[in-house]
Amino acid sequence: MNVRQIKQRALAVEKTKKIVKAMQVVALTRLRRLESAALHGKVYFEKMKMLVEEVSQDLGSIYPLLRPRKERRVIWVAVIGSDKGLCGNFNANIYRGLEAFLDKNKGVDVKVVALGRKIVSYLRRKYPERLRLALDRIDDKKALNQFLDELQHLVVEGFVKGELDGFYILYSEFKGHILGNIAELEVLPLGNVEGQREIRPNFLFEPGEEEVVSVVVKEYVASQVNQTLLESRAAEELSRMMAMKSATDASDKMLSVLMLSYHKARQANITREIIEIINAQGA
Repeated sequence: MNVRQIKQRALAVEKTKKIVKAMQVVALTRLRRLESAALHGKVYFEKMKMLVEEVSQDLGSIYPLLRPRKERRVIWVAVIGSDKGLCGNFNANIYRGLEAFLDKNKGVDVKVVALGRKIVSYLRRKYPERLRLALDRIDDKKALNQFLDELQHLVVEGFVKGELDGFYILYSEFKGHILGNIAELEVLPLGNVEGQREIRPNFLFEPGEEEVVSVVVKEYVASQVNQTLLESRAAEELSRMMAMKSATDASDKMLSVLMLSYHKARQANITREIIEIINAQGA
């Protein structure tokens, strides 16, 4: 490349660097907001989990929601991806996690609930027969709330009627600055909830046990999906921030190489002009 071409290339790289740097700052801002939301949501999630643990001790032998199934024929798994790209290998890790889950559950009819435009597109392309529910825009609060209402109703009713034998969630776990950790969370059956307590509270159910258990379980399912969604979105923004940081660093290295090439080409031009002047004077 000549001096002019190198200069144009350097200007283009500089513009790209400004864009990815701005995207890195935006991702950091979103990460802080989502991290705070995830931490606050975890408090409610833990309370719901504690309540379900306590209720399951007294009613686990009565209600089908609170005891494991002897045979698994149909299971549902909610897979949380992202709406947007430019987040490194975030979605690729989710795809691999889903493939591993399907391999582990061979012989079981696995239906997938997809959240996020990227995972929805992936499933429609590769496993259209497994796709049960889909939400393209997880950042649309109204659409998300409607989707969760439908999901918790279908999951709980389907489990009670024997139409499904388990409900799981696959998501990117958010733990500090650790990337690529795909978590598998078993939501139903509730008999598998860990941490049984020695002290058993004495509950009074109004209007009745069945009505209360149904409401509690539906809220528990929704809280599980909500919490994992918050963690997944925080992990997504962390992955995007790291990807943009890598792009910024790569831009700096490319600019350094281009400026070195620019100075070499410029020096070569100056040297050639001096030689031409000397040769012209000698002639």
